[in-house]
Amino acid sequence: MFSDVLDNEEERNKLINQFLSNLIPREEKVLRLYYGIGCKKQEINKICERFKIKQNSIRRLKNNGVTKIIYRVTKFEPFLYFFSSDLDKNLMERCIKERKSKLFDEFMLSLLKIEK
Repeated sequence: MFSDVLDNEEERNKLINQFLSNLIPREEKVLRLYYGIGCKKQEINKICERFKIKQNSIRRLKNNGVTKIIYRVTKFEPFLYFFSSDLDKNLMERCIKERKSKLFDEFMLSLLKIEK
């Protein structure tokens, strides 16, 4: 049942939008722009100009938002089951422990099914 939904891009996008809607508005917007979720993907310097803040602040907003999504996926049993075949649990654990931007990007790209 869940694997059918994962393969259905529309259903997958609904679930991702649900994750995003639980973030603070600024985190949600940064993630949408940075990863191109429902809009054209933008470079970090363009996002900085838009929000009139520095790259470190954009990265912090992005990483905080991704961390919240990881917690949502791992702490809410149906989501974990839903994404179990798609997401690397070791990667999620490393994201939480190491808190590295590159790992957060890897997680989001796998969630969005975007190839590097």
